[in-house]
Amino acid sequence: MKTNSLTLRTINPNTVAGRFRTACAARLLALLLLLALPAVGQAQFNIITNNGTITITGYTGSNGMVMIPGAIAGLPVTSIGDWAFYYATSVTNVLIPDSVTNIGDGAFFDCQLLTNVTVGRSVTSMGDWTFAFCPSLMSVCCRGNGPSLGGGNVFYGNLATIDRKSVV
Repeated sequence: MKTNSLTLRTINPNTVAGRFRTACAARLLALLLLLALPAVGQAQFNIITNNGTITITGYTGSNGMVMIPGAIAGLPVTSIGDWAFYYATSVTNVLIPDSVTNIGDGAFFDCQLLTNVTVGRSVTSMGDWTFAFCPSLMSVCCRGNGPSLGGGNVFYGNLATIDRKSVV
């Protein structure tokens, strides 16, 4: 009777082949984590769908840096709704993509730690009280021409400077 023998080899991480396999495994893990990020990031927002577009209506995340996605589930994010980030205590920086055209009333009202906002090129209007009572807000950079401001209270209660110049 013939028996099959199985030889197990241990990969020595100090050999070239062992280091190569370890590096490949590490890169694969990093890639998989990177691919998972958009799903995790998008779970931070409450949304509604309206005529094939997305409006962000709330924020449930705890990250300081908030990057609003240009699309969720294949639909463009075109609006940040009224009071969407109201009293979001952890938010420090916000990047609004070019897909967004409107920022609603009080969208970032009373975000105490918010320091910097970059507004996408396509935003044409900001509602009243959008950045009111954000005492840490130092700058709002509007890429492109900058939006029209909806009322005299958009920046009430803070010392932010507004850059309405074109930014690449």
